[in-house]
Amino acid sequence: MKLHRRRSRSCSSAGVMVVMGFAPAWPTGDFSFFDRSLLICLIWHRIELRLDGTVRYLIIRPRRCRATRLHACMLKGYSMKGAHERMPMLVDRSAVLFAMLFPSVLTWVYFVALAGQPSAMQQASYSVGKLIQFLLPLAWVFACRGQPFKWGRPSAKGIVPGIGFGVVVIVAMLLTFHELLKPNGYFEGPGEAVRRKIVSMGLGTTARYIALGVFYTLGHSFLEEYYWRWFVFAELRRHLSTTKAIWVSSAAFMAHHVIVLAVYFGWASPATWIFSLSVAVGGAVWAKLYDQTGSLMGPWISHLLVDAGIFIVGYDLLNGVL
Repeated sequence: MKLHRRRSRSCSSAGVMVVMGFAPAWPTGDFSFFDRSLLICLIWHRIELRLDGTVRYLIIRPRRCRATRLHACMLKGYSMKGAHERMPMLVDRSAVLFAMLFPSVLTWVYFVALAGQPSAMQQASYSVGKLIQFLLPLAWVFACRGQPFKWGRPSAKGIVPGIGFGVVVIVAMLLTFHELLKPNGYFEGPGEAVRRKIVSMGLGTTARYIALGVFYTLGHSFLEEYYWRWFVFAELRRHLSTTKAIWVSSAAFMAHHVIVLAVYFGWASPATWIFSLSVAVGGAVWAKLYDQTGSLMGPWISHLLVDAGIFIVGYDLLNGVL
């Protein structure tokens, strides 16, 4: 978008600039620029361009206007309604698309591309990638979009159904593993792959494995709920119906788990896709719970119970290594 700026003749300060009009940077022709008033506030040390009273799109810091001693003014007749509605929507969709794809790319890098490399390199790529992933929502919502930061009190809404779902999943997981999969040898090959991966990442001791399990169960599960439900699902809900947002966000949540499971079971194994679909169903339940309660507490507790079950199964598979 091009900004056409013209110096204000009503003020003696040469630094004061007033936005006089806008022009689209792409050929659409359907923008209605003059159907609303555009409020431009000339304040003590800055000009804030506000559209419909929401986001600040332009900040210019001039000197104080000595000639008129004017601290605020309104210019009517200028509007960029079409650009205001389309450009942020396009940028928002690009941001959420990046957020949905980045975890899969990161997983492929540290889990596949760097397999066999020194453990320090794998851990460094994992740490840097996770830092980028979990800082992205905060940077986008509060820094780029300019929404005010509000720290709400933790809510107990959704805790009971979250615990119920988590308990059902962990019980079903442990029963299926010990009564069906392990006795029939389904985890002989994947178990060996898990052992090699744990050793290659420098986690082949009991203390390190327990520390990893505690981090994933308590910390990483919350970070994933904040990332996938608070950010990705909530952003998709602004552009899609709730049902579509639930399933699209859950499919994206599943994608990086597919890569991990394929490393252990193989791309052609039914187990890879059955377990991956189970992850998507879990993501859908947590998104629905977050949508109904507006709180991450229930989805987080449910998620940490499921992760605890996974690490219990993993500990059994690592028998002889830890």
